[in-house]
Amino acid sequence: MVRFCFAWVSLCLVLLFAQAAPTVVLEPSPAYTRDSDVTIAGSVTPADSTLTLGAVTVTVHPDGSFSQNLPLRDGVNNFFLTARQPNPPPFQRTVAVVRDTEPPRLTLTQPARPLFVNRTPVVLAGRVADNLDAQLTLTRAGNPVPLVDGRFEETGISLEPGDNTFTYVVSDRAGNVAEETLTLSFNQQPPQPTITAANHLAHGDSFNFQVTFPEPEHIKHYQVHLNQTPLHGAENGAPFQHQQVADGDTASWRIAVQAEDLWGNHARAEHLVQVAFPAFGYGTLLDDRDSRPLAGVALRVSSPLQSQDLVSGPDGDYPFNLTGSPVLLEITDPRYVTARRRMDTPAGGGRRFSDWRLTPRGPPQSLSVPFETDMLDLRLSGFAGTPRVSPFSQQALPAPLALGWTPLAGFELAEVTGPGRIEAAFRRLPYAVPAGATLYLFRAEAVGWRLAAVLSGS
Repeated sequence: MVRFCFAWVSLCLVLLFAQAAPTVVLEPSPAYTRDSDVTIAGSVTPADSTLTLGAVTVTVHPDGSFSQNLPLRDGVNNFFLTARQPNPPPFQRTVAVVRDTEPPRLTLTQPARPLFVNRTPVVLAGRVADNLDAQLTLTRAGNPVPLVDGRFEETGISLEPGDNTFTYVVSDRAGNVAEETLTLSFNQQPPQPTITAANHLAHGDSFNFQVTFPEPEHIKHYQVHLNQTPLHGAENGAPFQHQQVADGDTASWRIAVQAEDLWGNHARAEHLVQVAFPAFGYGTLLDDRDSRPLAGVALRVSSPLQSQDLVSGPDGDYPFNLTGSPVLLEITDPRYVTARRRMDTPAGGGRRFSDWRLTPRGPPQSLSVPFETDMLDLRLSGFAGTPRVSPFSQQALPAPLALGWTPLAGFELAEVTGPGRIEAAFRRLPYAVPAGATLYLFRAEAVGWRLAAVLSGS
């Protein structure tokens, strides 16, 4: 008997429906903060996704939004964000938040301290740093200052005399701020050492001198030399005093001071003390009219240290002993035209003055009457007083003329005051003057002859 065997094959169909992977959109949150916590917020799709931040399960609202507050520790905080669905791969992302509570560091490196400068413009430079943030912001006076690898340099900064203040502000992305103020003192004026000492002194005398500064607190250091020998050095501007005896054969003492101030300015000051030695002098006074000796004429002889009033002797002689050089001789006798002579005298030696020819003063006369002689015709107007007119020859000049000048004629006008006009005509000149030649009119003063006018005429 035939048997049939039937096998049933059943087909099982499993239908799989594709499901989208979750996505997360985060709201902006600070990458750097000083706060102790941070809120991570955003939305997840699909809304039924499971969301975690590290070990914290985040509550997701029906619309997919979420907000989670997380504590922060100092430094870098990394939160691992995961959104899951049953089958698709999870959405994963790391959220980093840096908690930074320390201000950045700002160091000024140029100019070097101390901050005293004597040149402009200058360069301002420095560096900035932060333990957690490499993107710092630097400003000066509200204006950004470029940074290159944490360093900055500003060139061409002009300075005004006195204090110049610059304030730099550096900030990080967490909002921490550091500030550095730089004050540059600018001065180009050199220091002013003052040497207080005598100008002249007699041989054998002692003398004191002092070195001071008007603003000693501004002096960095200074040195004092006496006749090129170091005498004193100081690292400040404290005054210095010294006593010295003018002995030996030293004819002068040179005091020199070299100083530098805090700004780097230099100055040098010198003072010369002349040592006067006793000297002998003599000479003879002569009447210019007849070359005879003049006795009984009052004169004064003086040096920077001493003076003597003398009267010429019977032979017109006037010997003297005087300490110091140069020696100035001056005729003080009102009967004669005022005259002066100056001569250096050797230390410890003698000097003979050349014969000195004097001119007697003329008698008083009226301003309204012309003065007339065979050598001079003089007319005065505008003056007050009773004039005394005294013509003198080229051998009796009140003071010597400089080399190269040839005197033609001259006169003294004494005992008048106020402004006035002088009209003079000279006759019998010692030299012929070409027509139209240039003539020079000099006026005698205490220091010598001074050019009064340039004349052209016949």
